[in-house]
Amino acid sequence: MTAMAILDPPSRVSVLISGSGVIVEGDSVTLNCISDSNPPAEISWFKGKIKILQSGETYSITNIKSDASGDYRCSARNKHGSQTSAAVNVNIMYPPRNVSVSISPSGVIVEGDSVTLNCISDSNPPAEISWIKGGTIVGSGRIFSISKISSDDSGEYKCKSINEHGERYSDTVTLNVMSVRCFSPVSVGVAVGVALAVGVLLGGASGAFVMYICLTKRMNRRSAMKEISDPNEDTYTALELKSTTSDLYDTLTTVDRRPPEDS
Repeated sequence: MTAMAILDPPSRVSVLISGSGVIVEGDSVTLNCISDSNPPAEISWFKGKIKILQSGETYSITNIKSDASGDYRCSARNKHGSQTSAAVNVNIMYPPRNVSVSISPSGVIVEGDSVTLNCISDSNPPAEISWIKGGTIVGSGRIFSISKISSDDSGEYKCKSINEHGERYSDTVTLNVMSVRCFSPVSVGVAVGVALAVGVLLGGASGAFVMYICLTKRMNRRSAMKEISDPNEDTYTALELKSTTSDLYDTLTTVDRRPPEDS
């Protein structure tokens, strides 16, 4: 008596990853599609929702790259039906790369400002970050903040990114903290002259910026002093803007607060 073959569609379809443990960039990986069917099923492979051109029960990747990470599935089909496996995640580990430092805010940094350095790093698993000024470790964590920065904080900084697969340093960035040491001359006219000299010595926009801060501070102090001055005082000295857009003050004006007397 001849046994009758039982024909059925694919069932119990699953994916197995060859080997075990951590998959590191550069390894070779093999995926096997397991299927129970009669007749044997045709196998197709998918990464996410994208169908992979390769077919067959085995899907191999040699010298695997980090962009091969993702969810993989196989689909088994015969003339009696089809079934798709559950997704299996392939997670590729790799050492830090593309390490760099950004500074916020950008531009001129003046004593008293708050400055944040951000270490940008691509790695799997996420890297541990340390901060180095010169040859000394000064902090850890992806973000390094300095509040009320001083000229002592000037120098070269870089971050080190490390995980169990390797380490990498960023390029060096330079923090140049400008010291704003305002002056206390006998008169505002002398203050303006000294500020101009400071601007010339420091050069360009940076010098002008320091000069502006000094003049602004001095103007604010004079305004505060005027508010508590003798109410019977007849005149006071004010700084007058050179133009509506200028940061410089170039004239002294004497203002009489008394209304004109009737003639």
